Amino acid sequence: MPTPAEVRAAGGVSQTGVGNPAELLWNLIIRPPRSRYSVQQLGPTYFRVDKRAFVRRTDVQLRNPRGHALECSLFEPMPQEAWEHSRLQAAA
Repeated sequence: MPTPAEVRAAGGVSQTGVGNPAELLWNLIIRPPRSRYSVQQLGPTYFRVDKRAFVRRTDVQLRNPRGHALECSLFEPMPQEAWEHSRLQAAA
C-alpha cells in the first residue's frame, strides 16, 4: 500500500483545504488509495473451500453511469459435478 506521501505525489490527495490531520486520516479511511494488481494475483479461477465447497470466480468489467470502468469478481458456489466439468472445459 502506498504511503500518504506517495499518494500526494501521484495527485491522489490534495494538500489544499486539508487543515486538520484528522480530516486527512478520515479521507484515507473512507477513500483509500487504489491498489494495482494483475488478474494473476487474484488466484485460481476454480478452487475449493474446506474440501467441500466448490467455487468459480468470474471476472467482469462494468461501467457506472459516469462511464468509469469497474473491475469486479463474481464468486459462485457450484455443485461438484458442474465445478469439475467447468474446470476441465476452461483448461482445454
